[in-house]
Order: sequence, then structure tokens, then C-alpha cells
Amino acid sequence: MEHLIWILREGRIPCLFHELTGFYCPGCGGTRAVLALLAGHPVLSFLYHPLVPYCALVALVFAVSYAIYWKTKDPRFRLYLSDAYVHVGLGIIALSGLVVWVITKRITKPISELTQLSTKMSELDFDAKYHSQAGNEIDELGENFNRMSEQLEKTISELKSANNQLLKDIENKEKIDQMRQEFLNNVSHELKTPIALVQGYAEGLKENISDDPESREFYCDVIMDEAAKMNKLVKNLLTLNQLESGRDEVSMERFDIVSLIRGVLQSMDIMIQQKEAKVSFEASEPVYVWADEFKIEEVVTNYTSNALNHLNGEKEIEIRVIPEDDRVRVTVFNTGTPIPEEDVPKLWNKFYKVDKARTREYGGSGIGLSIVKAIMEGLHQQYGVQNYDNGVEFWFTLDRKND
Repeated sequence: MEHLIWILREGRIPCLFHELTGFYCPGCGGTRAVLALLAGHPVLSFLYHPLVPYCALVALVFAVSYAIYWKTKDPRFRLYLSDAYVHVGLGIIALSGLVVWVITKRITKPISELTQLSTKMSELDFDAKYHSQAGNEIDELGENFNRMSEQLEKTISELKSANNQLLKDIENKEKIDQMRQEFLNNVSHELKTPIALVQGYAEGLKENISDDPESREFYCDVIMDEAAKMNKLVKNLLTLNQLESGRDEVSMERFDIVSLIRGVLQSMDIMIQQKEAKVSFEASEPVYVWADEFKIEEVVTNYTSNALNHLNGEKEIEIRVIPEDDRVRVTVFNTGTPIPEEDVPKLWNKFYKVDKARTREYGGSGIGLSIVKAIMEGLHQQYGVQNYDNGVEFWFTLDRKND
């Protein structure tokens, strides 16, 4: 009686499986089928669990037949349980099971596909797509999964690109910081000696360490010489900075490279005589090229100055202009000691010196060849150095234009 009152009050029937075993309800639909049948919805009850309305129908038929038999005592109305009822029940169970399996398969297949899709997406595999056609809201959910997968792939791709760019920026910043630090160290090192000499000799002049006019003149010459070296260093640094930063304008023009080289040699005649060098340049016919004349003059000057400062042995310098189809190769050779092979790739680096003592002796800063490199790369031309048994040859090429 208490159970009936509870059923009427709560409006639901407790699960018999749970009541008898204590385990959770397996969700067979029997309780909902009974409630639907009691509420007057036999079709809904059949959909919940077809065996419930079947058993109710059999029970109803037996109840009516036994009521008529009890009233009339007519044996025709007395029914007996037979295997047919059991077979029909089993058939209903099998049929309902098949229907449930088909429906479940149709529902679970797209859900299973969505599960696999979400698993692949969690592993950042965005090639998998939803393809099932369930014809319901699951298809819409699958399309949303596909759009989300495409958006995630795009977003992750953008993030990776941004991350790569960030790494490059960090790497470039570190390189720039390192180059800046090396530059400051090199400049400080190059200026330290001349500044110390200027300061020392200036203090000597101020304190009248020597009243000898020749000594005072010597002091002044040293100060002027060191000041000239510092001035040259600063000018070269400014030139190199403009070339490497791309702020220096290139003025392409047609000119005679032979005439340019002769002009450079004429301007360096005093230095050539001081070094007692034998300079050979036998080109006589004009050879016209296209380039920035001012910059090429600086390249020839740096090559020739470098050759004069590293002369040895026979003290010979040979300059050649060699036409090569649509190009011209200019070479500057000087006799002397070949450059160690391990130093050759470093020659074009700023402030690099193979023989630091000798470089200091002639006032070099290790920037001349760096300027050559910046000029030739800015003109998109080739340049280089080659060792020989009796000396070293520096070279560069230019575009040639026939008359």
C-alpha cells in the first residue's frame, strides 16, 4: 500500500531491477513503458519497451477470457498458456532488439566518428573530417567540428609562423647586440693607442719636458699623425656604416676603368716612391665598364694601398685589366708572404688583421677590405683573393660595355 501511495505521489515507478539487486538501472525502458501504458499511450509504451504492452495485452486477454469462463462455464472461453505466446514474445524481443541495434548503429556511428575526430584534433591532426550523413543535428555538429578544425589549423599555422618570426627576431637581435658589442670593443681598441699617444705627447708639451725645438716639433708631428689616423678611422667607419645600412646611393655610369686606375696610381705616387715599389700597369686601350665610378676608385685605392703595405721580396706590384666576354676582371698582385689559408675567409671582416704589429706600423685599421666587400656586394659584383707562391692577388669584376 505504501508503494502504491509513493507511486501516485511521485508519478513514477521504481526500477524493479534496482529494487531487487541494488545495482543501477540498466536503462532498458521498462519503467517508462509501464508509465506510458498507464497514461494511455500504448504506441509510446511499445517504443519504450515492446514486451511490456505485449505482456499487458496477453494478461488482459487472459483476464477477460477467464472472467467470461467463470461466468458462463463455457470451455470455449478458457485459454491456456502455450509455446505460441512465448515464441511471439521472443519474436518481439528479437525484432525490437534488431530495431534498437539499427537505430543505435545509426546514432552511434556519427558519434563515434566525432569522437575519433576530436581525438585526432587533440593530437593536432587536422586532416581528418566528418563525413557521415545522419540527417539530424549530429550532421550540423559534425560540420561545426570541420569548421573548428579548419580554424584551429589556420590559427596554429599563424601561431607557428609568428613564433618562427619571433625566434628569428630574437636571433637577429642577439646577433646585432653581439655585433654592436664587438664593434664598440674594436673601435675602443683602435682608438685607445692613438688617444694615449696624443694625450702623452700633449702633456709633455704642456709640462715643457723638453725645451729642444726639434723634440717639440717631433711631439707635434706624433700628435698630428695619430690625429690623422683617428680621423681616417672615423671616416672609414662612417663610409662602411653608410654602405652596410643601404643609405648610400649608387650612381651607375659608364667610364674607362684604365683611366681610373692610372689616376689612382698617380695620386699614390709619393707613397709608391716611399715604399720603393715597382708598379706595373701595361693597359693602354680604354676599357669601358658600368658601375659607380667613385666607389670603384675607392676599391682600387684600397687594393693598391693594401698591396703597398704588404710588399716584400722583390717589391713588385702588378695591376691588370682582363676583359672576359661581357665582364672585366681587375687584379692587383703584390710580391710578399702568402696569407695563411685559415685567415683568408676572415680578411673581409671588420677590424680583422693578419699581422697586427705590421698593420699598426703603417696605421691600418682593418676596415679597408670590409669597405671593398660592402661596395662590391652593393654593386652585385664578385670579388676575392688568391694566394701564389711569391705573393697575393686581390681581384674584382665589373660589367663591361663595348664601344
